[in-house]
Amino acid sequence: MASDIDATYIPQRPDRTKFYFQNFAVPWTLEDVNDVRHRVAAVLRDWEIDTGFIDDRITAVHEMVTNAYCHGEPPILLSLLLDDDGLLVEVADRSPEMPERRRPGIEDLRGRGLILIEDAARAMGWRAVREGKVVWARF
Repeated sequence: MASDIDATYIPQRPDRTKFYFQNFAVPWTLEDVNDVRHRVAAVLRDWEIDTGFIDDRITAVHEMVTNAYCHGEPPILLSLLLDDDGLLVEVADRSPEMPERRRPGIEDLRGRGLILIEDAARAMGWRAVREGKVVWARF
């Protein structure tokens, strides 16, 4: 069943010199969510991303997928796009609930995910789609 949660729109630009795209569904188990870290690392290494930045990006992507697992609804779709503008990561799920920025205290164990992503990314945000939401970050 096709829907706007199943695909990322990629505008055609003839001036691009670099373009790589990968997307995959993340099964709805904690083990598979944790496996995302390894899958993303393999893709970024294949794309020869500067190794000095891979760990921060992998951590941020893992946090995005973990947020979808903890606060969203299945399925989760992860999309990675590398072009001349950098790395764009999108995580889609079917929940209509938008992320909520929190101000965690020192003792709080949760609530730092969006802060971590914002610190690692050049830009981030989210948008509603017909069947849920997409959270994105540009590195």
